Amino acid sequence: FTKKGYLIYHITYGKEKDLPDDIRRIVKTSYLDYNITSAINVKEAGRDIWVVNLETDKKLILARVEDGELEEVGNYNKTM
Repeated sequence: FTKKGYLIYHITYGKEKDLPDDIRRIVKTSYLDYNITSAINVKEAGRDIWVVNLETDKKLILARVEDGELEEVGNYNKTM
């Protein structure tokens, strides 16, 4: 919040079960073999952004969904 009480942004943390159905469908369609391990919703200035962590045994993907558009923002190999 600002000093005058206006909301700047709001962040909600959750899991796959907390994703709206349309967002889950967008993510799972592109990442069939990945598990959704966490979901973060950021609401800011009229924007509704979902940041989703996806994992396999060997990979970690960070994806962002806004206005129905999926963007991969991180792709990492796990070390053993």
